[in-house]
Amino acid sequence: MTKNRINLLNDELKMASSWLNLTNVVKAWAVVFFGLCLLSFNNYLSYSSLEKEYYQSKDNNQRLQQQLKQQQNLLSIRTIDSKRINELSSLKLQLTSKQSLLGQLTDHNQVQITGFTGVMTEFISHQDTEIDLRHIAIIDGKINLSGLANNAGSIPRWLASFSGSTFMAEQRFSYLNLAATQNRKIQFSLQSNILKKGNK
Repeated sequence: MTKNRINLLNDELKMASSWLNLTNVVKAWAVVFFGLCLLSFNNYLSYSSLEKEYYQSKDNNQRLQQQLKQQQNLLSIRTIDSKRINELSSLKLQLTSKQSLLGQLTDHNQVQITGFTGVMTEFISHQDTEIDLRHIAIIDGKINLSGLANNAGSIPRWLASFSGSTFMAEQRFSYLNLAATQNRKIQFSLQSNILKKGNK
C-alpha cells in the first residue's frame, strides 16, 4: 500500500497549544463584564435603599422639628401663664397684707382713740438722745418696744417723759428685759397691756 501524502511537519515542530487565545480572552472579558454589571446593579440597589432611608429620615427630622417648635410654644405659653398666676398670687398676698396693716393702723380699739399716727407722733415728740428706739409693735392689745439705751437709768426717765401724752401715759408695762451689749449699751425690751380709759 502506498501513501499519497507525506507529513513533513513533525510533532516537534508543532507549536504548543496555549490557553491565551482569542476565544479564551473574549470569554474572560465577557465574565468580567458580567461581574461588573452585577456589581453595578448591586451598588444601584444599595444606593436606592440608602437614598430612600435618607429621605425618610429627613422627613422624620422635619416632623420632629415641627413638634419640638409646637411643644416649645406650648411651654412658653404655660410659663407665661404660671408667671401670671404667681404674680396674681403675689399681688393678692400684698393686698391682704396691706389690708391687714390698714386695719391695724385704723383700729381705734388697739391704739385707743389716737390711732397709729398719733402714737408715732408721741414717740417722735418725746425723743431722747440716750434712747435708740428700734422696734414698735402694737399687737392684740399689747405694745412692744425694744431698742438700745446708753444706761439702764435712762429708760425709766424716758418713760416718765410720756406722763403728759395721750396714749403712752395710760400704759402699764408688765415685762422688762435688759441685756448689756459688747459696745457697752443696754439692750431693752418692754411689753405692756393697752388699757382702756378708766382702767388705770
